Amino acid sequence: MRDKTLIYGLGIFFFLTAFAYAQEWPSAENVVEKMRTGLNLDQDQYDQVKVIVENNMDQRKEIEQESAQGVTSMSQSQSLDTELYVKLSEVLTEYQMEQWDKIFRGIVKNIDASAVISSKDNPISVN
Repeated sequence: MRDKTLIYGLGIFFFLTAFAYAQEWPSAENVVEKMRTGLNLDQDQYDQVKVIVENNMDQRKEIEQESAQGVTSMSQSQSLDTELYVKLSEVLTEYQMEQWDKIFRGIVKNIDASAVISSKDNPISVN
């Protein structure tokens, strides 16, 4: 059940990320650094997590470009969400995954707040 909740949360997070401006999303480097300090990663974990997050972010950038052209589906984003979760769970301990969930929720909260502020400044037309 917890896995489904986290995957669902990841889906929401990346949906909001696609909606929010790129400047509001921290760089892969910033995410990895938050993970290093927040999860107390050892050097081997850090090296693996860095590659996982950077690859995932690169794939997301490609999806964002395709999305702007109307080519991308939500299932592509969800697939990347699941892939990220699975790969991280192979590197991190259960406790670290719980802590990552907290860090992740903080990032989502910040992006969500930024998206709301941005949408007030630039409302989306419904016509």
